[in-house]
Amino acid sequence: VASKEQKIEVCSEMAPLVEKFAPSKSWHIDTLTTMLSIAGNECPNSVWQMLITLIGQPASSPYRAVAVAKLYDSLQEDANQSGLVKAAIWSLGEFANLIVSPNHLHPEGKEICEEDVLDLLENVRKMHSATTEIKGMILNAYLKLSTRFQSVESQEKLKMLVGVFKSSMTLELQARSVEYASILDPNFSQEREEWLATMPVPTDEQLASRKVKFAVELGDDQEDFEDSEEDDSEEQENDDEESDDSEDRRRDNKTKKEVSKADSSNLLDFDDIFGGGGGSGVAAAPVTSSNGGSDQMDLLADVFGSNSISSSSNPPAPAPAQQQQNDLLGMLGTVDNTNAIGTGMSDLLGGMTMSSSASSSASYPPLNVFNDNGISVIFSFAVEGGNQVIVNAAYTNSNATPVSGFTFEAAVPKYIQMKISPPTGNELKPFGTGQVSQKLQLINSQKGTKPILMKVKLTYTFNGVKKVEQLTVNGFPKDL
Repeated sequence: VASKEQKIEVCSEMAPLVEKFAPSKSWHIDTLTTMLSIAGNECPNSVWQMLITLIGQPASSPYRAVAVAKLYDSLQEDANQSGLVKAAIWSLGEFANLIVSPNHLHPEGKEICEEDVLDLLENVRKMHSATTEIKGMILNAYLKLSTRFQSVESQEKLKMLVGVFKSSMTLELQARSVEYASILDPNFSQEREEWLATMPVPTDEQLASRKVKFAVELGDDQEDFEDSEEDDSEEQENDDEESDDSEDRRRDNKTKKEVSKADSSNLLDFDDIFGGGGGSGVAAAPVTSSNGGSDQMDLLADVFGSNSISSSSNPPAPAPAQQQQNDLLGMLGTVDNTNAIGTGMSDLLGGMTMSSSASSSASYPPLNVFNDNGISVIFSFAVEGGNQVIVNAAYTNSNATPVSGFTFEAAVPKYIQMKISPPTGNELKPFGTGQVSQKLQLINSQKGTKPILMKVKLTYTFNGVKKVEQLTVNGFPKDL
């Protein structure tokens, strides 16, 4: 019933609630599977990743077969929900042996043979909507199933299916196919059992520990994304009071801030400046664009909030004629006008001094910002004028079909100034043949003290489905 845009928002809000209030693991797994079956294209990647984590945990072993069987049935019914497809492929690669006959039966009494599983995976691979990522996951599943399926027919078919990827248009899949074919050689039969054992999955305690560690690492920087005007006013009000009650309130406010900071371990509550979070006190650094169009200003204002971008409705007053002349000649340097009247051209040129800003020759490794669904976003860096960072963003598409309507939006903390230039296009050609680039200019006023952080929103249409990806980029070189 809901539109695609509404499904994206609902799924983003529902996932953390399901995790928080799940009465049992079986209910949690069943609910996430249902979400992916209905809106797998709109659910964030964290949903299907959480699902396979739950299925793989040792505590889920009593109902693991039921979960894998439901994913198998759901994949048969609809293989166009990308999140569902990814969760099902991973689960079948790891645990398909739990639902195949004759040793095991489908929980609903159906008989599933090894060939049925392989045929289903091959049908998904041949689908027009299968991305490079999905094909890579299927190739991994084939290799895993070589130790799960024991029949001679299945072993021969798996070798054939792995060999199909040797003629893939994607170099990465070709390379993996050659490597996996070597692993399937009978000479490695004993080693293969160890190499392809069930993947260890972190427990709930380990996941919680990782979230806390991540929150501690980013806690100080996260505060820079928050608008602290309300907190500052409360602290000022408390400072003006001299009673014991005011002292208690100050301590309470401090405690609340510390608790709020610890709660930031939930990434979905990470003050999502693109509308996914619950906070309203986010103030992104002003963003300016070189084309200065009012439509783009309105678009960014809707995305980042009305305070993120400021523009003047009145044009600046024209400069005096003499000042305009100085500005024009300023391209070549500074002109001394005190002796300009009554002198010749040689005197005028003699008053000029040439200057240029030196660019830093330091080189930085590129940063892989995003790589999912065949879409890749890579940042390369350069430094100009000492403290201005030039970020060249490159967008590519390795899928067999083009990606249209690609847009890149970003926000940075208040201590960073950012200017985004228009992209070279908004369509990503297939097979990585066409690259779209975009230039970002950053100035870190706290260079050496605080790192560059950025929140990114990617919007694009693939196979007729509009997708929205949101992520936090914190891997910038430390000395920028």
